[in-house]
Amino acid sequence: MNEYLNDIEKLDNKPSNWDEVKLRVEKLCEGINRAVESEFRGMHSSTYRTIKNQMDGYEDKSETISALSTSTHIHNVQPDTEFFRMRLVSNEERNPLKPKNMFHIPFDKRGKVKTQRYSVPDHPCLYIGYSIYGSWEEMSRPTFENCMVSILVNTAEIKTLDLRIPTVDKWNRDMTECLLLYPLILSCMIQVKDSKDDFKPEYIIPQLIMEWLIVHNFHERPERRIHGILYTSAHKNEDFGYPIEKLENIAMPTIDALATKGFCKKLSSIFRISKQTYNEFERLKHETQLAWPDPMATDPNPIRINNLSGVRFLHTRILCS
Repeated sequence: MNEYLNDIEKLDNKPSNWDEVKLRVEKLCEGINRAVESEFRGMHSSTYRTIKNQMDGYEDKSETISALSTSTHIHNVQPDTEFFRMRLVSNEERNPLKPKNMFHIPFDKRGKVKTQRYSVPDHPCLYIGYSIYGSWEEMSRPTFENCMVSILVNTAEIKTLDLRIPTVDKWNRDMTECLLLYPLILSCMIQVKDSKDDFKPEYIIPQLIMEWLIVHNFHERPERRIHGILYTSAHKNEDFGYPIEKLENIAMPTIDALATKGFCKKLSSIFRISKQTYNEFERLKHETQLAWPDPMATDPNPIRINNLSGVRFLHTRILCS
């Protein structure tokens, strides 16, 4: 955070209200550092309260924190947008696997939910990506032969908290909000030092933001709820030369959190899902050597899974059963 504060001081074209913006950025950076320190001390309630204050605003006799303008950072995903869902399977799991098993971990198996960047053990979340390549990177580049993929298409608008790296256009439109948002983005994109560790300090801030979103939704009317977090993968790299948009993903918490079996009905109601497929099957079907992303190709999704236009999507009631 200190490096970020030093960098923004070097900006040539600062906002006209620079002193105010600088103070708000400093408060946010201080809050993030304080939250991490509280978590290491085992004081999770204090940790969450610190982040909540940054998101919602806070005022008392000693300190005033202006709310982050979350409405400015809402991105609405339009209906009929294609997403990809990837999961690892063994050879034994391939044939009996059903399309619904490509959705989030069912509630009756929530004991298998592990800590992930935007989700904690016990609470299933649905992670979807804008490309097969991005999904592969998010899973730390597993062997393609062990991956199954389905296409998901949303039937309704998805409201997301936009934590993507801002584009140049967005920076030019609203530098102030970008400056305020960057500390959160950076703290959510720290690469994991040791993937084998059960506790990953790199996940502290993103998981707190997801917790804030869940609490926010619990107290809001349905039309004001935020479905998930739109983010740029921490695995961003230049190895293959794909545009950064291919590394964008959405993490969506389940809403029917007290359900004891099956899938979240509310999430299921806004998605259609295709039959799953895998690289070997697509390679044989299309008589190609590689059915999925060629590192030298310009299109990271060269083969349309099951020719999407001809796919018969499952009805959501099957998905939820």
